[in-house]
Amino acid sequence: MIENLLYFSPFLILFAGALALFFCHWQDISVSWSFRLAKIFTVLGWGTSIIFYNRSALPDIMNANLFSALFSGLMFAAICATLFLSRKWYASMNMSGSAFCCGLLISAIGGMTLALSEHLLLTAAGIILLLAANYILFLHADKKKEIYLSYRLYFSLAVLVLFFLLGAVLFLFWQTNNLSYSVLGEFFTADANRISVFAAAIVLVLTFVFLLGLSPLHFWYTETAGQIILPVFTYFTLVPVGICWAAFIKLNAGVLSALEPNLSFLYQGLAVSALFIGAIGACSGKNIRKIFAYSTVYQQGLIFLMLQRLSPDALNTAFLYLVTYLLAMYGVCTCLYGLKNKGEYLFMLSDFEGASFRKPYISATLTVFLFSLIGFPPFLGFLGLFSVVSDLVLHNNFYQLFFVLTALIILAYAYLQIIKTLYFEDSNIAFDRADRGIYTAIMLIVLLMIVFMLHPHFLAQDTEEILESILRWH
Repeated sequence: MIENLLYFSPFLILFAGALALFFCHWQDISVSWSFRLAKIFTVLGWGTSIIFYNRSALPDIMNANLFSALFSGLMFAAICATLFLSRKWYASMNMSGSAFCCGLLISAIGGMTLALSEHLLLTAAGIILLLAANYILFLHADKKKEIYLSYRLYFSLAVLVLFFLLGAVLFLFWQTNNLSYSVLGEFFTADANRISVFAAAIVLVLTFVFLLGLSPLHFWYTETAGQIILPVFTYFTLVPVGICWAAFIKLNAGVLSALEPNLSFLYQGLAVSALFIGAIGACSGKNIRKIFAYSTVYQQGLIFLMLQRLSPDALNTAFLYLVTYLLAMYGVCTCLYGLKNKGEYLFMLSDFEGASFRKPYISATLTVFLFSLIGFPPFLGFLGLFSVVSDLVLHNNFYQLFFVLTALIILAYAYLQIIKTLYFEDSNIAFDRADRGIYTAIMLIVLLMIVFMLHPHFLAQDTEEILESILRWH
């Protein structure tokens, strides 16, 4: 009994933190206390999850291993980064930020549930928690009319997605009387050709497409990115990504692998759609956050393309690209925090005109992160892009490679527009002084990128066995 409580302690700590911050929201506690509590509970939850990384209180439905610890670590790192970057904004706006911090901890509970889940009902519970956290942050994002319409749309879509998800769960329970991944995997293997079974699989896939903000269910994220406050934009860009990919990989490896020949075509279509919608959408925007939101759609579409094959090398390639993307996007968000005017973070691309003359260091590192996102050598993103290109060439997927490179050229144009604005446009905008913490965060990110560039096999060798183990386990 005591051991089970210890193994369950990460969830208990995060739940206690969410309750404490909910109380702080009603008591209007200061921003320092809200963020201090959030950081303490996040670090404690992360620490206990590392200590008990291979122990589970409910081993029949929750599988704790290096795989879950790896992706949970990505999620907790993104949450800590978001808390670190966001505190100054709430302090300058004289807001407590307790609702924002509460939403982050709820998302951590949902994320850990998804990472550990080996039972479809538990996965559905994690999805509901993550959707609830997203909605809380939408409500908290701003009071503008555009945000009001967006979170109403998000709520309607979330209800619709949950309706189909619960319908698929009930259908599968009616067919199997057991929703564990092992039983469902045997069921999908035996009835892979049934239309109703394939329809249930598509519902499960589209649920994660919605969570990740991928095409064709991307608009709730991309259309709102240009309006929401920067802390919430940072959350949507960094936090849900890694943990949703972890849950999606486990679902494919444990349940949907028997449908791989049929789902592969669907995955290719979704990936190519995300590549072109992301690239073209980035070129058509004049709002810099919207540009990066569409860029995120492109980057995740590329990861989705790798999952058409559930093999260790494909999963390792997807993970490498995911890490390089997250590092670069964390760098981008950090730079956006360092560029503000009269206390307000900038939205429009025109607001960044001539930033290189007034903020040369931030502009230079932002350019580095842009080159990394585009996969330009010798930056870290080249490692991820080269892995993807190599994988496609080795498996003779030349038409997919053509789509990837074509969309990449289109996306590069959007990034070149940002660089042109930073370096070749004149403006009289006076940027506020950036906090020292911004420069510290930028230096740490650049240092990590240099380490991975100098030792490109370090990450690959450590993750290959972990990602391969989940396939062997199933």
